[in-house]
Amino acid sequence: METLAEAAAENGTDARSATYRAHPLVRIEPAASDLWLISRDDRLNGHKVPASAAGLLVAAFAPGTIYSLSEPIMAAIGSVRRAELIAEWLVAHEYLVRDDDAEAIKTRRWLESWAENGWRAASRYHARTYGYPFEFYEADGNSAEDVRRMVAYNAQQPDVDRARPRLHDQEKVYALPDPAPELFSATASAATNLAVAAQPLDYDRLASLLSLLTRPIRQARMPFAESANLLRKTSPSGGSRHPTEFSVVTHAVGGIDDGVYQVATVDGALDRMDHLDASSRDLADLSGIADDNRPYALIFFNSYFARNRYRYREPRTFRTVHMDVGHLMGTAEYLSRANGWAVRHAQHLDGKKVADALGTDHRVEATIAATLVHAADQPAESRD
Repeated sequence: METLAEAAAENGTDARSATYRAHPLVRIEPAASDLWLISRDDRLNGHKVPASAAGLLVAAFAPGTIYSLSEPIMAAIGSVRRAELIAEWLVAHEYLVRDDDAEAIKTRRWLESWAENGWRAASRYHARTYGYPFEFYEADGNSAEDVRRMVAYNAQQPDVDRARPRLHDQEKVYALPDPAPELFSATASAATNLAVAAQPLDYDRLASLLSLLTRPIRQARMPFAESANLLRKTSPSGGSRHPTEFSVVTHAVGGIDDGVYQVATVDGALDRMDHLDASSRDLADLSGIADDNRPYALIFFNSYFARNRYRYREPRTFRTVHMDVGHLMGTAEYLSRANGWAVRHAQHLDGKKVADALGTDHRVEATIAATLVHAADQPAESRD
């Protein structure tokens, strides 16, 4: 291990006068048995260290010389040399870096920039996943490695999570048709170029949209014991995990009562969520895009992290659920344009507030985005 003196000599500085600080991506967390876990967000592994090492690293969140950074722990451990050895170990493993280190300065600057935009948590995720290795199926010409992993995962825990449970004893339940091409007659070109005459927003047309957006067009048997069938849907979903479920708020839509509904994707139904304390108006307000002056359907996209966690494990899970929602928002917009409806998207929701209104745990089922569809020239009936 290179000593501080040797490292300083290489840089043409005196070891005692060089200034160090904690790397900007350092994390310090309590661990068992009076140890602390220190790690960096850009690395997969960390180290368990005694309190003395963790304490020195805490002191190093402000820059200082090795002596000034070590001084707080010298008296506690009763040895100047031991304090220096701890500092040398932290430098060798790049938990402590030179204050003028170009890479650390660059990292610190982009972290500060992201924090200014409210992206502090996102910056940690970016650091943890940047450069994460992918499996290239082309290496052996097939997906043998993927199959091997999925067999191993299924041996640990059966793969059975395909759809959330139905609601029971609800006052209102509306059936969704089976997905079929004839539900929509508009061509891709006409929908893309907005060359479709606007249709009334009624339940039959809304049900057709929801059917093609949410329901499986077929199922495939998995070759694993106790595994549920795979669901094949119109929007791509990595590994056919389909982590997204749907809630729908309706307002002045012909053929269906106003309310908040849960989509049962496999059974093909809308279950009205009569048990909620929040009203449909509350949910619409949380989206920030609803307009009571015309009939609308507001679709919330709710991500079940555990489904993608089953296949991808950490740290890719959080990214892949967003990719899934992005595909679905695109499908929802295309199908809406095929009816000549106007579309608005909301991608900056307060997920916890929406989850609370829907009666869900945002750490299990998080509402990531919403899409509003409405018929632009169809006024809503007046409301009391």
